Amino acid sequence: MASPTLKPPQPKLDRPRIDIGVEEEVWNGFVRRWEAFKTGSGIGEATASMQLFLCASEPLGDLLLKADPNIQSKPIDEVKSTMRQFAVIPVAIGVRRTEFLQLRQAPDELFCTFAPRVKGKAETCMFTTTATCTCNETVQADYTTETVRDVLLAGIADLDIRREALSTHDIQNKSVNDVIAFVEGREMARNATPTTSMSALSAFKKRQAHENDTPKKLSPPDTNKQVPCPDCGKKFDIYKQKTNGS
Repeated sequence: MASPTLKPPQPKLDRPRIDIGVEEEVWNGFVRRWEAFKTGSGIGEATASMQLFLCASEPLGDLLLKADPNIQSKPIDEVKSTMRQFAVIPVAIGVRRTEFLQLRQAPDELFCTFAPRVKGKAETCMFTTTATCTCNETVQADYTTETVRDVLLAGIADLDIRREALSTHDIQNKSVNDVIAFVEGREMARNATPTTSMSALSAFKKRQAHENDTPKKLSPPDTNKQVPCPDCGKKFDIYKQKTNGS
């Protein structure tokens, strides 16, 4: 009889942590990490509530126990909702949207880093509206993708790349990933030859400095110049004639 095959031990996963006073984006990231931790650690529904409670920091855990001493025995969705209530700083939707629309790529920030920042902030803004379908049913329309694309285009730090992107006739029809790839491609081309551009700029500055340091030659005086006489008003050659009484 063949012996059963032993599975190699799985690496231990780090438990995600959440504290008091975090922003909405931090909470969303924690939820994603929790789902990955739950799946990777093989946590079942029977112990999921307890395991989620153990992800809270000590101050947050104390608040949860004060609010509900039996919080760890409640359904997972209720535990998650209560944790969010105490962990996340409440911010008005209008403030979130204002901050989102003001996002700009930093001069030394890659666009592939700026884009996730925009997407993460957009998730907290609830860009949804109601619309009437052709079947006369009221449906909820999500316009997050369109808004993310507009903020990405407006926030490009490189002025030349931004002009090219905004002047592309079908840029508003491209997906968010296509816009990111468009900008990243231009950034790679720009960063591929920085030495050549800097050398040309340095040579221009040196030549300009040399021209400024070189003394300018004085032009010879105009010996044929005429000026009016202060006495009679007639013109005379300033280098050849004298005024009356001089």
